[in-house]
Amino acid sequence: MRWIVFLFFISLSLSAWADNLPDRVGLLEKQVVEIQRVVETNNKNVAEALLSFSQIRGEFQALKGALEENRHFFELYKTDSSRLMEDIDHRISGLEDRFSLLASQMNELLEKGPPTTKAAVKNEEGASTLYNKGLTFVNNRSYKEAINTFGQFIQQYPKSDLANNAQYWIGESYFAMRDFKTAIAEFQKVVEKYPNSLKVASAILKQGFSFYEMKSYPEAEAFLKKVIAKYPKSTEAGKAEERLKKL
Repeated sequence: MRWIVFLFFISLSLSAWADNLPDRVGLLEKQVVEIQRVVETNNKNVAEALLSFSQIRGEFQALKGALEENRHFFELYKTDSSRLMEDIDHRISGLEDRFSLLASQMNELLEKGPPTTKAAVKNEEGASTLYNKGLTFVNNRSYKEAINTFGQFIQQYPKSDLANNAQYWIGESYFAMRDFKTAIAEFQKVVEKYPNSLKVASAILKQGFSFYEMKSYPEAEAFLKKVIAKYPKSTEAGKAEERLKKL
């Protein structure tokens, strides 16, 4: 009886924590966008922005860690956890990309100083602005606009370090729209065109998820096991193991 009561209160606590997640992620998103605006428009405040960035990234890592630790409990005790977790995963991934972009921008400013030519400034600002525009569309669930924006990014900046991420977000957008066949094809482009990308593990995982949603369980199992075999210690491997338990 005590265990039942204990688990009941755990479920209530986790449910409340999960309900608060979107607001916490939303606050982090606004803070990161503001820091990015400072870095891109006023290089004199880079030191101040760097301090704020470090603090916010610490908060983000703590939130992400708590999310991963409690993911299994959310799925057990919260009936609508699937859609909630998909939404949070999208936004967490988007924040990771924004942090990565910000970190590279600030490191470049600290090492080299601001771009010296108008052409360099315009190209750098254009790429980051367009990429962040795509992420904003994803956060707002405007997936068709996100697909168009990331497609435009790849066309205009094919050699950018973020081109592989842009391709991944095209796949994510189709997945969110439940066009799983197209999502699988778009994720495959990440694997084939950018084999060294950090997004490859996530792309293969989402291919497995896509087959799962299509009820193509043998294919889903194959892709999920591929993630575990190739990236055994990754977050993606943990997610793959959780999904395999549902097959």
